[in-house]
Amino acid sequence: MKILFVVTAFYPEQAIGSVRITKFVKYLERAGDDVTVLSLAPAPWAARDESLWFSALETMHWKSIDQSLLFRRFLQKARVAAIGSQSAVGAVASEKSSRGFTSWVKRTAQFGYTLVKALDWVVQVRRYVARNMAHEKFDVIFTSYPSIASPLCGLMLKRMRVSDSVVVDFRDPITYGKSSRIDIKGMIQKKFLDMASLRVFASEGVKGMVSGKKMVIGGVRSDLVLNNGFDPEDRSFFEDYSSQGSKVFKIVYTGSLYGGKREVSPVFAAIKSILEKRGWPRERIELHYAGYEGALFLDQASKWELGPSVVDHGVVSRWEAVALQKSSDLCLLATWNTREDQGILTGKVFEFFMLRKPVLGVVSGDLSGSEIKGVINDVGAGFCYEISDPSHFSEMIDWLGKVMEEKFSNGYVEDRYKDTVNKFGYEESVCRLRGRLRAIVGAETGA
Repeated sequence: MKILFVVTAFYPEQAIGSVRITKFVKYLERAGDDVTVLSLAPAPWAARDESLWFSALETMHWKSIDQSLLFRRFLQKARVAAIGSQSAVGAVASEKSSRGFTSWVKRTAQFGYTLVKALDWVVQVRRYVARNMAHEKFDVIFTSYPSIASPLCGLMLKRMRVSDSVVVDFRDPITYGKSSRIDIKGMIQKKFLDMASLRVFASEGVKGMVSGKKMVIGGVRSDLVLNNGFDPEDRSFFEDYSSQGSKVFKIVYTGSLYGGKREVSPVFAAIKSILEKRGWPRERIELHYAGYEGALFLDQASKWELGPSVVDHGVVSRWEAVALQKSSDLCLLATWNTREDQGILTGKVFEFFMLRKPVLGVVSGDLSGSEIKGVINDVGAGFCYEISDPSHFSEMIDWLGKVMEEKFSNGYVEDRYKDTVNKFGYEESVCRLRGRLRAIVGAETGA
């Protein structure tokens, strides 16, 4: 197949979205498909992740396209002045739960900026294609949200007859429900759903939140759930990192706490209870954090008298974060599951799966039966505690106490993963994707 990726998240940008799309491209190209990539040039402040590099990037058709000079000189500078160099997601995450007028203004301004940025990039892509790819025809155009710019480009290129088939990959919903009389985000999401020959979703929860009726094209189902995953080939890079032999129990959390929306304090409460019950000194525990919110992590730990056990590494590269996870005895995961916002499968959990590290998950929110809990149980990764069901708190204490005892007795925690974890490898995911792409292309061409 001849596949055109038009995406805003790709190597070398350090982001979970970049990992997902770069791995899709890597394994599609390896499977023999003719892949072309048009990607957004990373912003000047964006961190680079060189671990995503693969050799085919040197020979395949890949073009990094920047925003217009006008946008970079004025709007991009204004954006940095307003919220700094952090990601837009991080800048507005804490605003989502607020209902005040100021919060509404901030969210509206951010959406306006995002829309203008998207339209600007669409123009740049159109110019590049018209000048350099005017006579090329593709079997499939692959787009991914976030951001809006990618599916908008897919719509534009379909109208230019670059391809008859467009895939829209939803890593998140565009809208979480109507918030005003004129639901602009909802209309945009519906437009993308309607134009797609295949809709891909990062989780069952995201699929459930994204509106739109099920479609069948030529007898082929047009919805596909492809979780984020891991690349088994990356595991070999971290073989030198280990926690074996250390006399302390090392717990690691890497990434955002979303201003407290991700809650880890139940784990600290459990640790305090275990230490008091077993008579173990606090010095046998280390709580490692890497990310922007070390102060918040420390505050949650301090409430349970574990502040001195916190080691704050600050902001690190993805490579350094994975190495830190590999050197741990337990990887800590936090997410949420609410009636409005379900199916949050953070990409970090798949890094833990790749490393085959024990996982302790904490799910905040008002809804039990989270997708992440099911995934952790399915692969035998560890334990997942849902705050909405506090009756299982004692089970978490028992499980964590046994894991700590195993570490102190044997010097390591045994790998108890099941073979089912292999289904989350990107090579497996791409096999499923290729099969569906071939079916959709065949259905639309009558082949």
